[in-house]
Amino acid sequence: MKFGTVFLNLRQPYPAESEKELQEVFVSLFEKIKSAGTIIHVVADKESLESAMPYWETFIRECKFHAPQNQVKTSWENLLKATELETGKTEVFCCNAQIGFAATACTCDMKDSRKASYGKLLSHWLTNTVLWEQIRTVGGAYGAFCWSDFLDGLFSFATYRDPKPFTSLEIFNHSIETLLKKGLTESELEKLITGVYSKQIEPKSPSGRGQAGLLRSLYGFSYEKLQERLQVLLSAKPKDVLEFAENIREKLNTAVHRAVICNKSAIKQELNDSKVFKLPV
Repeated sequence: MKFGTVFLNLRQPYPAESEKELQEVFVSLFEKIKSAGTIIHVVADKESLESAMPYWETFIRECKFHAPQNQVKTSWENLLKATELETGKTEVFCCNAQIGFAATACTCDMKDSRKASYGKLLSHWLTNTVLWEQIRTVGGAYGAFCWSDFLDGLFSFATYRDPKPFTSLEIFNHSIETLLKKGLTESELEKLITGVYSKQIEPKSPSGRGQAGLLRSLYGFSYEKLQERLQVLLSAKPKDVLEFAENIREKLNTAVHRAVICNKSAIKQELNDSKVFKLPV
């Protein structure tokens, strides 16, 4: 609620002099969120945890926290109505900015351990080759990224501080084609696996391990499932990554959404599937 256009659309109807009214809205929202229940996650050694428990009990009691309630039954369509803008495939957000940002996301089922691992390998290759060379080195963007999210079933691209965001959208679409045309050698795949695997097993601080454990618990992603995906990752073949890339190429033409943030002068008129939103910033 506190980030992005959702916050802007909520804040905009309230002028500066109605700060008290806006505060009441936020308090009401907080109470609704709190009423759903609370999970408190603590990372500590046994001795510290035992000494901290009395303070936590007081804190929970004074804040009137309670255990999570039963999930509210709703439909996927109702959720989309609350979060999706009614627009075409490309959303253009116009604001007073000297640089831009571009993003593309397509749906892709990655619940299967194999697809999730191949998605990691493909996104790692794209980030460190085509996107780096064409968007960062040639295009002048400060950042260009690609990642796969198996939980949300999304394969995404994005740029950061991008002087040519509309050009980046085109590069996103063509980047998969680059890999499919050149292919992937065993040597290249070995480097990809090394890069992705090292990220998966990099040492974490106690708080980092605790946070990862909490997220796995919330999403029902067991440690055994993680080990299974690492095994799939280590045994991947070039054809596996290329077949996954073929699937993403198809999705980029059929199940894709794009977004651009830029100033008015950067908007391309030929984007006939787009809708422009003026941001009050």
